[in-house]
Amino acid sequence: MTDPDGQAATAPDAPGHEWRPTDSVVDVAFRYVHRLQVRFGDLDALGHVNHAKYLTYVEQARTMWARDVLGVDVPEALRFVIATLHCDFLAPLGFADFVDVGWRLTRVGRSSATCKFELAAEGRTVGRGDTVIVWADPRAGRAVPLPDDLRRRAAEFDGLQQ
Repeated sequence: MTDPDGQAATAPDAPGHEWRPTDSVVDVAFRYVHRLQVRFGDLDALGHVNHAKYLTYVEQARTMWARDVLGVDVPEALRFVIATLHCDFLAPLGFADFVDVGWRLTRVGRSSATCKFELAAEGRTVGRGDTVIVWADPRAGRAVPLPDDLRRRAAEFDGLQQ
């Protein structure tokens, strides 16, 4: 098995498995880092990445984390919605930059989790923020308890007390 960078990867449950490129400059507190590349369509009229795309990159990392770490079938079983979101934009991104997006939980509750994220490219942090995600029932349109197995996996991955 190989990871997105073509490096040998171990199974997610294997001891020592890390979801992080070895050359990432994202803060080491983030065990999960997803790497992507800026596309031409991500640029705005000023020639740099539009601010909304930073959040699209975060969404992609969050979705991949749910698949890779929690084992959620995407999109069929993905039930996280955003309750709050804050982002500090620290530096611009340009065409074809490789962007690392770190994602981690700082709290896991009954139906929600508090998360932090960090974006880095070209050896520097370009954005960071936090969010609250909620596990929801799409038919009822309301929060429901996070399944115990997902809560356990999330807490264990980021070393949180339950």
